[in-house]
Amino acid sequence: MATSIRILTLGLLSVSLIGQTHSQCFSKNDRVAMPSAAEFSSVTDFALDLHRELFPSNASGNYVVSPHALWKSLALAYFGSSGNTQLQLEDVLGATDKISTLKIWSYLDKLYRNERNNTPGMQVDARVYVGERRSLRPCVEEILGEALVTQNFSNVYKSTLEINNWIASSTGGQVRTLYQPEDLEGMNMLLVSTGVHKGSWLHPFKKSASRSQPFYSSLDSYMDVTTMTQKGHFNYGESAELGVQILELPYAGRAVSMYILLPPLNSGAVGIINTMKSLNPTTLSRAMAEMQHAEIRVVLPKFKFQYETDLDLKKALSRMGAKDLFDKTEADLTIFSPTGNLSVGHITHKAFVEINEDGVDAASAKTLDASGYQANGPMKQRVFVCNRPFLFLLMDKLASRILFIGAYRDPRQ
Repeated sequence: MATSIRILTLGLLSVSLIGQTHSQCFSKNDRVAMPSAAEFSSVTDFALDLHRELFPSNASGNYVVSPHALWKSLALAYFGSSGNTQLQLEDVLGATDKISTLKIWSYLDKLYRNERNNTPGMQVDARVYVGERRSLRPCVEEILGEALVTQNFSNVYKSTLEINNWIASSTGGQVRTLYQPEDLEGMNMLLVSTGVHKGSWLHPFKKSASRSQPFYSSLDSYMDVTTMTQKGHFNYGESAELGVQILELPYAGRAVSMYILLPPLNSGAVGIINTMKSLNPTTLSRAMAEMQHAEIRVVLPKFKFQYETDLDLKKALSRMGAKDLFDKTEADLTIFSPTGNLSVGHITHKAFVEINEDGVDAASAKTLDASGYQANGPMKQRVFVCNRPFLFLLMDKLASRILFIGAYRDPRQ
């Protein structure tokens, strides 16, 4: 009941915020209502479509992106687009019109900021920087607020410092430098998104139970890694469609959970690739719906890595349909600047994830968990041993969106 009230309150705040903006910026009337569940589904569709394009299926490395941060970046570009560029971005984002997308963007922005207060280890953000000599429409600046920044790109050293300072602040110091001055040469527009997660488990792993165990990158290759272990009651399922066991590990506050998709050991290195090919909104939703509470012995490696993508991201978005956005002659971003001459010179994304034993203290976890499950579920004890490559998703439980998605395949990275 508390969760429903929380969502409704934030929704009303979002409506109030948008209702005070300048009308007739994107349409005849920019006043909007709270988005529907159906409208939210486009964000999940985009996340999995992007994952499918970015996932390095022919490599063996670790990988993590924040589709939510990237969605925010592209939505900002979409708000400033017209003509064919707008149509292409609508196709990529699954958007029907700017007002519906503005509803989602504003609502999720409010929801995320509240989650960040309750979940200090989570940082997800996005900005669009445009040359300060552009004639930006006042209504656009008013609606998008701090997410839209005018920047004097002619001074690349000052711009680099200011943008990197914002990145360091938005990631809690985890990512300090994303750009060098030469990266901003000739720039007139820049999309930046960042994602960091180091949350506290609702059910912490005891450090005394961690020990070195083998992790099989493939059937004939393994190395010993520090591995965490605990036994408790968790949501668990088995999906024949995806070819995985699936486990939910909730974070403190219950707003965010990690879902681990674990292929069988005998599938080798191709198991995770086959799962990725089968992963879509329908199969994921079905797998989650069939999960049940069960007593699970969880064995999970500790890991910490970051992943950066720029050229691959640009290619992936172009394959998805956003071709004109990066073309100096074809990009149409005249809502941002009626005088034209704006295009996205660079799009970069860096994500950071750390998984270790840390969590809330055992007494608090036990108290919070008392009403969270029924111990007498239909499942008997299961074993969930992550000793081979797996996919992981960090899901926002309030709006059912994917905050992070990644793969852990190589402990050496």
